Amino acid sequence: MERGSRRQLIPRSGTPRLGGRRHFFQTLWPVVAADVTTRFAADARVDVASLLRWLRLPPRARILDIPCGYGRHSLELARRGFQVTGVDISARLLAQARRQAASEGLHIEFRRADMRQLRYRRRLDLVLNLFTSFGYFGEAADVQVLKTFHRSLRPGGRLVVDVINRDWAIRHMPPKSRVRLGRIALTQTRHFDFGSSTAVEVWLAQQGRSRWQSAIRYRLYSGHELVGLAEAAGFRRAQVFGGLRGQPLTWKSRRLVLLARR
Repeated sequence: MERGSRRQLIPRSGTPRLGGRRHFFQTLWPVVAADVTTRFAADARVDVASLLRWLRLPPRARILDIPCGYGRHSLELARRGFQVTGVDISARLLAQARRQAASEGLHIEFRRADMRQLRYRRRLDLVLNLFTSFGYFGEAADVQVLKTFHRSLRPGGRLVVDVINRDWAIRHMPPKSRVRLGRIALTQTRHFDFGSSTAVEVWLAQQGRSRWQSAIRYRLYSGHELVGLAEAAGFRRAQVFGGLRGQPLTWKSRRLVLLARR
């Protein structure tokens, strides 16, 4: 949900009445997810290679990718021999992920679920929450999300949360952007409430006569806030970094990565 620019987000409160979080992730996001991540995110192979060099996971480690979308990280991890579960709220994206896994002969468990309602208990080596997929429920509920991740991990298991760095975003994210994604024209209008560190984005996707519009609201946490939330959820040794290689976090870092251990 990011694009670089030197202009700042425009301060503004309130959320447009365009369907909200569930509407966004079940209607508009599946239409543009593959094109958006291909254009604006690092290649999944690069992400996974960086993570593996940094975390040094044991062979056949049990990994949860949540939300997994159409499976770009789940698939890459499975190709490298890890035991992977992918969870997402979008049935459409999960179907795409299952088709790709089947075409490659990969065994990945893809499940449709809300990340606040996971049923795993003390079984996972690693939980991955990537590409600014955290901060959508409000602070109290975000802590509950972290608690579900904590319960899912075995003792000593680790959590990685990858979000946009608030300090970078308020300097560089434009108030409005337009981009063409294949046959889809995407317009994003952004507002930022400095009182609550909350971003509101209105997305409009158009393809011929078809049109999808929705709004999404999410919290941009600072590094120390993320550490505090992780500790409140029961994690220990919570640290923040500037990317998936474990590089230092600075105000110039585009990414903010939380690494915490159960």
